[in-house]
Amino acid sequence: MHVPSDLARSIMAALATPGAFQSLSWQTSPKPAAAHKGRTLLKRTTMVCRTGVEYANITTVAMRLAEEGRTADDLTLPWGEWAVYPFLIVHKGEEYLRVSPAVGARPRSTYSVDGAEVDAETFYGFLPPSARPKPGEPGPEVLTIKVGNLIA
Repeated sequence: MHVPSDLARSIMAALATPGAFQSLSWQTSPKPAAAHKGRTLLKRTTMVCRTGVEYANITTVAMRLAEEGRTADDLTLPWGEWAVYPFLIVHKGEEYLRVSPAVGARPRSTYSVDGAEVDAETFYGFLPPSARPKPGEPGPEVLTIKVGNLIA
């Protein structure tokens, strides 16, 4: 059984009410494409999220399950295990906070390459094609944010 880290416990205490809205900020450092090996990429994102939401109760998920003739009982985590359901997932020793984007919430992101701020198009040009967002693709229904990537 996984014992949540002090950071994870403090985050969950702040987000303890299932369905609560919370503005979260996090950063990621994606691996650049081979042609840009050695470059340092950083993406910082802020978004209003909901915590403790049952995945099967998200409208788009419930509709898809109904179309497929499946139920909430058919859903499992694609990776990792619940450390504290429905807030915290642990996978290979790392902790991840699971949240849902608030309806209508849009992420606000800033991007940098080697410490210099760039626009999104420039930033994504440094990523392998498979890691670039697809135009017109809807955003994710849930986010799993590495606890260590959260920004206070």
